[in-house]
Formats: sequence, C-alpha cells, structure tokens
Amino acid sequence: NCANTVAQKAKRKTLTAPDVFTAMEEMEFETFLEPLKDSSRRTERNKDRLRNEKAAKKREKEEKEAAEKALKEAATVMVSSEIVQSVEGKGNNRLTTTMLT
Repeated sequence: NCANTVAQKAKRKTLTAPDVFTAMEEMEFETFLEPLKDSSRRTERNKDRLRNEKAAKKREKEEKEAAEKALKEAATVMVSSEIVQSVEGKGNNRLTTTMLT
C-alpha cells in the first residue's frame, strides 16, 4: 500500500521499482533495500542481454534469408543465361547448316 501511495503522489497508476524502494525506506526496511536493488539490476541486465541476443538472432536470420534469396536469384539468372546461350548456339548451327546446303 505504501508503494501505491508513492505512485499516486506522482500521479501515476502504475507502480515502478523506485516506488517500491521509496516505500521500503519509508517503512524502515533499509536492510532489504540494497539486496533488492541488486537483484533488480541483475534482472534488468539479464533482460537486456536476452533482448540483444534475440535481436542478433533475428538479424542473422534476416541476413541468411537475404543471402539465400540472392543465391536463388543468381542461380536463376545463370540458368536463364545458359538457356539463352544454348538456344542462340543451336540457332547459329541451323543457320550455318542451312547456308552450307
């Protein structure tokens, strides 16, 4: 209830960690305050680490997908080019054959 009062004084409905810390000081629970703050900091660091890892995995996935797409497009272009060269080559042979006969 004390933390809720701190939040209300700040004209907020949502409790924050600093509200709880202030309430603990007001209720004279200072002996628990530092361990709680340390735990809160560790939790935030872990959340940040997990967020960063998730973002890195997402970037890696996007890069891999982009590379695969580029590879597919390059393969398609190569196959198309080979088909065109093959068709052009056959056409030239026919013209040569026709000219000789």
